[in-house]
Amino acid sequence: MFLKKIPLPLMLLLLLGLVLLFGPYIPLTLKSFFLFCSLFLKSILLFVLPFIIFIYLVTSLTSFEGNILKFIFVLFFAVTVSNFLSTMIAFGLAHQGLPVVVCQISAGKNALHPLWTWGFPSLISNEWALGSGFVAGLILSLYPSQKILMLIDRGKHFTAFFLNRIFIPLIPLFVLGFLLKMETEGILWNLIQTYCPIVLLLMGVYSFYLFFLYWTAAGFSLRQTLNFIKTSFPSGLTGLSTMSSAAAMPLTLKAAEVNSGNPPLVRAIIPATVSIHLVGDSIGVPILAMAILGTFGLPLPDLQTFLIFAGYFIIAKFAIAAVPGGGIIVMIPVLEKYLGFTSEMSGLITALYMLFDPLFTSVNIMGNGAFAVLVSKILGRGKSKA
Repeated sequence: MFLKKIPLPLMLLLLLGLVLLFGPYIPLTLKSFFLFCSLFLKSILLFVLPFIIFIYLVTSLTSFEGNILKFIFVLFFAVTVSNFLSTMIAFGLAHQGLPVVVCQISAGKNALHPLWTWGFPSLISNEWALGSGFVAGLILSLYPSQKILMLIDRGKHFTAFFLNRIFIPLIPLFVLGFLLKMETEGILWNLIQTYCPIVLLLMGVYSFYLFFLYWTAAGFSLRQTLNFIKTSFPSGLTGLSTMSSAAAMPLTLKAAEVNSGNPPLVRAIIPATVSIHLVGDSIGVPILAMAILGTFGLPLPDLQTFLIFAGYFIIAKFAIAAVPGGGIIVMIPVLEKYLGFTSEMSGLITALYMLFDPLFTSVNIMGNGAFAVLVSKILGRGKSKA
């Protein structure tokens, strides 16, 4: 019961500290067993993930049901463009800033292998789940069928049960095997030292980009920009402490209503985009991914490779589950297929994402507040508060 009350980022920090302190004294056989557990949990996730992607992607797109076609098109297009621009900012920043703060880390002579190598096979490709979910969601949003929507809703309850009751509580065990592998191979402490400057890099780019969004939403008025940020700040602070965009939604709505001057439209925009318009994830996840590539001695992706990755990355955002770590869970296959991630790298980015999740969530919320004002202006009915 006590462990359930510990926030997941704090749990991972404690786990990291324990591995650093006691890792050298743990028998190799036990380490190999934990690595097997991590890989086995990953195989379970990859087995279920196509169904999760399909269900959440359809649910996300059918949330536009009952709204006018113009609203659906503008909102969907605006979310896609915003996420794409944020992702491309991460690409440019990674190529300019990461070579300065990231150093390649070489593994030691010791190598840790799993005690066993059995796992669940992957029955359906994630690309098929993304494509079919996207098409089905668009069709159902325009031509809803109550029977199909009821089946989708049941599927959502099943996937939510799997994530909230089974996989999310086991994330510390999922990460533990990979942490022990990195500790055994002598790279864990070097990784910690390497990623400290990345926190500062992310905070700097987040501050600049959020200011730009609110400045644009305020009609390039500095005074209005500061007023908008001041009004929205409590929602961002709530997201930082709760790691939940849903928990902060009442404050996000209130701030966006005041800033936009159009409460009815904002009340339609924010609930529809709270889990799909993710500025924090769009910038943070690619930067962490490319930082990991650099530390493991792999080259950063070129523009063509990154554009392919970005396409799948953006579509997958519509399938993100509103659970702790949902932003990275659906991205693991995309990272492995298009950026060449290994299981060890996937475990590392999962741990880093969980640790940075409060920051990512706060930026997602603040970004969505500015986005709601901008979209209300695009639709031609929003009026900024003077």
